Amino acid sequence: MTATMANPSRSILLSRAAEDITFLALRDGKKRTHRFPADAVRIRLAGDMTVHLSRTDGVAVFPQEPSGLLSKEVVQLRYRHEEDGEDYFHDFDPGVSLIVTGKRAHLYRPDGKPLWGRFD
Repeated sequence: MTATMANPSRSILLSRAAEDITFLALRDGKKRTHRFPADAVRIRLAGDMTVHLSRTDGVAVFPQEPSGLLSKEVVQLRYRHEEDGEDYFHDFDPGVSLIVTGKRAHLYRPDGKPLWGRFD
């Protein structure tokens, strides 16, 4: 199932249960899918048009990855929606980057365009 989401003016909790994220790894260009522990990773849509992934228990979102740019091409994000409990996925347009910072990860577009103008 796909999700439709209006652009928020402030931070909105989209999910307490991120399922997985698919991206092209910067170091080797290979497509990777990272599965998150059940009900452990939150997805927050921020007013600055970014998406933040964070662990609820303080452990790193990507435990084997050092902080820094992980991908310049995020492909898809799957999650369980906070409001209706349904599973959704979002396929990103080209150009979405993934930056890891400890227990958080950030999705954004370096060109400044809204990350999720088409969150559907």
